[in-house]
Amino acid sequence: MFGRKKKETEVEQAQVEPFQVSQDAVQGQPQPINITLNTTTEDASKSRKRFITAPRVIKFISGGLVLTCLGLLCYSVFLLITDSTKASSAPDNYITLTGKNIAQSKQIYDQFGSAKASKLGDLALVGTKLFLSENKITPDNICSLEEGRTNFYLFDLTQNRSKFATGTSDKDNNINYIDLNYVDPGDYIIYSDSKNSTDKKDFNPYSLSSGETCFYTSYSLPDNVTKERKKITVRNNKLSPFTLINIQRCGSTLPESYYDAVVFKAQFDGENKAGALNDEEVTKLAAAINEKVDTSIFKIKTVNSLQEAYNTKAIYSFALHTKTENYTSIYTIGKNTEYKTQQLSDTQLKDYDYHPEIREMLGYISKAGENYKGVIGNDTRKGSFSRVGKESYLLNEVMCYDIINKILNK
Repeated sequence: MFGRKKKETEVEQAQVEPFQVSQDAVQGQPQPINITLNTTTEDASKSRKRFITAPRVIKFISGGLVLTCLGLLCYSVFLLITDSTKASSAPDNYITLTGKNIAQSKQIYDQFGSAKASKLGDLALVGTKLFLSENKITPDNICSLEEGRTNFYLFDLTQNRSKFATGTSDKDNNINYIDLNYVDPGDYIIYSDSKNSTDKKDFNPYSLSSGETCFYTSYSLPDNVTKERKKITVRNNKLSPFTLINIQRCGSTLPESYYDAVVFKAQFDGENKAGALNDEEVTKLAAAINEKVDTSIFKIKTVNSLQEAYNTKAIYSFALHTKTENYTSIYTIGKNTEYKTQQLSDTQLKDYDYHPEIREMLGYISKAGENYKGVIGNDTRKGSFSRVGKESYLLNEVMCYDIINKILNK
């Protein structure tokens, strides 16, 4: 009983402070009455804070979610645009033109004819020279097509030019290739005859009949004036209607694993095989090259064997020997009448280049690394399949430096 009364008294005291009556009030002068609740101010403050803070938190979270959604939307659009404009980054993807997406590229391709288009049976890249053939490329059928179509041309899709003279093949002058070293930057398709028409539907560009996926890259020599190089890419696949050549400027410096030329001593003389050079001999050869060729402009690799030269990525291959004659390939002789060519007269490689220092460097086009029996020097270990080879020369080691300079500075 006393305990209950005590608790009730404590509750009352906790809720209401006792009246504070001043002495003046006792004397009959009216005064304001102040009533103070113990917990009202603190609890009200906390309630106000909770009431004010909660909406702010909700607004902050909502705003964050909106911004996140907008960010994801923008990123998705970015990925969509990137996918459509960079579809050419994978060899098997639809081949897009420079700065164009798939739809834009297709619209340009569709302007050309396809009903009469012949399919290429083969193509190969030797240095910067592009070889094309309706049949397999062989020494006696380097670029022949059906009757009336003996030369190849490039259609410049970037400049929308109907014919392109420089760099085209010219069978009458034994030029069985298109030399891409002299072609301006841009996107190109290949054709052989349009009968001088101005209607793009009369142009029937080529593609490989096999639909094979090709994605091959080579680099031009530096320009004589600007020293700038061009990156050359040849592409073909089943998804795309035509074989496409892309040429773009790429500065003056070659990628780390690429060279303008590879130089080595010849290892074969008829049926006699000389040994590979030792390190000291390679060092002497490299010193001579550095002294007599401008290696501040041209990137040249000196190696000790045919096999190492075969594995080197280069535009040119120069093998040095003690003979007085200078040789080049039957594929690339063109107007180079100051050089000789020599062909095998028997064996399974009949009519191909006789000298392995030339034949093996040409790569796919000359069956390099195929290990045909009875063929001297045809024993390089074949690497991964590639349609890219080197323009090759066999030079007299005394006069070779003038010739190397002449070829590199052409």
